[in-house]
Amino acid sequence: MDATILTADHRYDVDYDLTLRTLAFVIGAVTDDGDGSWIAPPFRVSVDEPLLLADAHDIGFALTGEPDVVFTDTSLAYPLAVEIEAAGYRPAAFPVTIPANPVFPVAAPVALRREPVRLTGQVSVLASGAAVAGAHVTISGPPLPAPRRAVLLGQPLAADLTGGAALQGHAVSAVASPVPVKTANAAAAAGAQEILVDDRQALAAGQLLRLGPPERAYWVEIATVSATPVNMALPGIVTLTAPLLGSLRLGDAAAPFALGAPAGPACAPIGAAFAGEGVVILNNVPGGDLIAITDAGQPDRYAVNGVYSGPRGDYAANGMARLAAPVLSVAATGFATQNRVCPLPRAPRAATTADWRLKP
Repeated sequence: MDATILTADHRYDVDYDLTLRTLAFVIGAVTDDGDGSWIAPPFRVSVDEPLLLADAHDIGFALTGEPDVVFTDTSLAYPLAVEIEAAGYRPAAFPVTIPANPVFPVAAPVALRREPVRLTGQVSVLASGAAVAGAHVTISGPPLPAPRRAVLLGQPLAADLTGGAALQGHAVSAVASPVPVKTANAAAAAGAQEILVDDRQALAAGQLLRLGPPERAYWVEIATVSATPVNMALPGIVTLTAPLLGSLRLGDAAAPFALGAPAGPACAPIGAAFAGEGVVILNNVPGGDLIAITDAGQPDRYAVNGVYSGPRGDYAANGMARLAAPVLSVAATGFATQNRVCPLPRAPRAATTADWRLKP
């Protein structure tokens, strides 16, 4: 008996059978990997150890439990699998190890990647407001620790990049043909791997097709060209090495190009790069006209460096995710190049705009 309580003519004998203590075994800050700022809850935290309570607090997460029940053998290391989800960010799954003979709490900070944002805008002449077609929009900053360089791809990644991926610039040249620019003879949805073109003359496996107008074009590689009908000037099927990333409209241009020699350095990604992202961090900047993206287990894919404005001066950059406030550069023939910081929004906004007024 640990205590006696007398009240209202009643006697109570008290035994303290169990004292519960809760200990924080793991704590970690949850930050934005674009700018390092704290991510405020709510966010969801889970762990694969059922005896631990996973929870969020103002500046991070904690894994707590009873030290008399969990991790009682301190001579052993305990691996944990933790997952964190927050609105507007990619879910993060990461390992945490409780080491042998630990000192609690174990620190396990995590940085979450923002979901991609679409950036659109218009480029025009400051004095007249006239549209500037063919303006080239690229990323020029902010300065990153060497050798990191940020590159804006003309089309977002179709698949996550592995550490062994390579991005190599190449020269390209137009394919000579009686019909130098083919057109789509039927619409095709994203994910299709066959397209119908109005003319197959001079087309061959290994060539590239630039689909759509230059300001919103994406590039595909030809796998096979149908031999039927026999007259190659008639419409026929072209099979691609990879599925279409976007839809193809009836009448869209399909301009054939030959992939030339490598140009500039071979580049490798630094850090994770996910499908849907249009900004990659590389160890150098690719040269040439077109960037070939090669990775184990994936078909080769192609993208230009940057995006271009169309006849109305409009441009669109999809997949802005790696930098919270990139410095964009806009260059156009006959005008002074402009550079400015363009902060990107967090969720729930999925798009933002940045217009440019150029001076000669």
